Amino acid sequence: MNRKQGIIIVVLLALIATAGVLASRLNSPLISSVTGGDSNGNQGSIISQNNQGNTVDTNSLTVGPFAAAKTARNQAYTQNIQQLNNIIKDQSVSEQTKQEAQDSYLQITLNNEYESKVELALKAIGYQDAVCIIDNDTVNVIIKADSPLDEKAAREIKNEIVRITKLVDIYIQVKA
Repeated sequence: MNRKQGIIIVVLLALIATAGVLASRLNSPLISSVTGGDSNGNQGSIISQNNQGNTVDTNSLTVGPFAAAKTARNQAYTQNIQQLNNIIKDQSVSEQTKQEAQDSYLQITLNNEYESKVELALKAIGYQDAVCIIDNDTVNVIIKADSPLDEKAAREIKNEIVRITKLVDIYIQVKA
């Protein structure tokens, strides 16, 4: 296995791990570890400072599984992009490996943009929330809706995703 194949494997493993983390977070109830809490089920507070230096108690804020999934996805993308930047800047790496890292960087950036556009389009259609994850040529969408999708709604979602991403391998899940 040469260096090029190793880089590709590392990037793919990172994307697979990201998809696994997102799937586990979306299938779990609200994340209480983010807000803390005690053994009686009382939520704790997160105390932070805003830009003006004022202390803000975010006890009333809750982080749902959709927001947590988006945050985890974005953190994984940031980490992958950072690794690819290190490869691109490394003087000891071959030009071919640098080009492949640049191509991967571009694809991750495009996927991130497409995911954001899909999520906004689905909210514009009227869904409460959505998470889109593009992995290779597969689009996984998880939609927050009160009822299951009928055939017309699923077709509308798929058409919108194809219009934005030009990908046709689409999987849709509905979460309440």
